[in-house]
Amino acid sequence: MKEVLYVAKDVQLKFWEQYFMGVWAQLINQTVFVLTNGPLLMFNTNNNGKPKPSFWMVYFSAIVKF
Repeated sequence: MKEVLYVAKDVQLKFWEQYFMGVWAQLINQTVFVLTNGPLLMFNTNNNGKPKPSFWMVYFSAIVKF
């Protein structure tokens, strides 16, 4: 059974987005990180935290290789 261990929200900013959009760049590329005892899940969200259709899943074995 998978168990959620930690949830955090972050903003991924690229230099050109921050440079050209300024403060408005923080309204896009918001990501929610969900740490489970299985894979690490990352969801794109809007300003209100509602998930968008795209998400990533990273297994811990891939992180060890990195």
